[in-house]
Parts: sequence; C-alpha cells; structure tokens
Amino acid sequence: MQKQVEMNNIEIAILGLLTERAMHGYELDAVVEDRGMRNWTEIGFSSIYSTFKKLEKREFVESRIEYGETLPPRKIYEVTEKGAGEFRKEVKRILSSPKRPVSEFDLGIANIWCVSREEAVSSLESYIKKLKKEKKELEELWIRQGGERLPFFVAALFTRPMTHIGAELEWAEKFIGIVKSRKDWGGGKRID
Repeated sequence: MQKQVEMNNIEIAILGLLTERAMHGYELDAVVEDRGMRNWTEIGFSSIYSTFKKLEKREFVESRIEYGETLPPRKIYEVTEKGAGEFRKEVKRILSSPKRPVSEFDLGIANIWCVSREEAVSSLESYIKKLKKEKKELEELWIRQGGERLPFFVAALFTRPMTHIGAELEWAEKFIGIVKSRKDWGGGKRID
C-alpha cells in the first residue's frame, strides 16, 4: 500500500474552506481575503486553481459546472469523503507536531560579529520597531474582525502570533542589552 503524501499548507487551507461549503475559485478567494488568511498562510489567488487541480487529481475534491441564468457557467469544487478524511488527518498531524520556524533573523544573529556594535544595535532597534508595528497592526485587525467575540479558534489565529511577537520583543530588548555590554565585541572578527 502506497503511503499518502502530506499536503502542503495551501492544499490544507483550501480543503479547510471547502469543508465548510462548496465554492468556486473567486468565492474562495473572497473568503480568504475577508478572513485575512493571507496574514497567516501562503495562499494567493494564482495558487487557488492549480491547487484545485492537484486536489481533484488526488480525489480529495470533485467539481461540477453550475449554470446561472445571467452568469457564465462556473466550476464549483466540493470536498469528497476521501478528501475530508485526509484533511482531518492533516489537521491532527499539524496540531500534534511542533515545528521550529526557520528564520532569516537567525542568520543575522549567527553573523552579528561581522558588523560594528553600533550597526548591530541600530539594526536590532529597527527590528524592534518593526515588530511593534506588526503587533499593533495585528491587534487592530483582530479588533476589526471582532476581537473577543470571535470563535475561540479564530481568536487563536490572532492571540498566538501576538503572544509570539510579545516574547520576541522581550527577547530582543534583552539581547540589545547584551550587545551593548559585551567587552569582547568582534567588530569584524569572529568571537569564539
């Protein structure tokens, strides 16, 4: 028996939306936009139809043509029983498997020794400023979407990243203090 290939994030996001109800591509894109999903998943309009094709090939969705009186025919996609089962498996896999995110910022930390202390502090201060802006924008979006009145799982899509940003801000403030206090600053020479 062949092992089922894991789905990518775009496939999972689209299957999740189609699990709620059958939709055509433009409708699905409107839901993605309305829910602010582009803030937390890589789904873009151009990827929707190619993902529909992949999911249909794997028999996770099926399509039908819907004819309207005044509208041109539209292809409507809906989740199959097989697709719903695989979707639930993927959700359980994701929820039970923490993954450390890969961050470009870690590359900067690993190579901080090659810049002057002043450049490092200035760069870190800029990082903190941008984190604060990102957190503020996320908080504002959360409030616009309904804040505390949101279903608990939707609220978690805001509160979890806000908590992460808060922890990152706290860490970055401490790290600037460390950078400022180091007596052995390399300033272009690796510190061992």
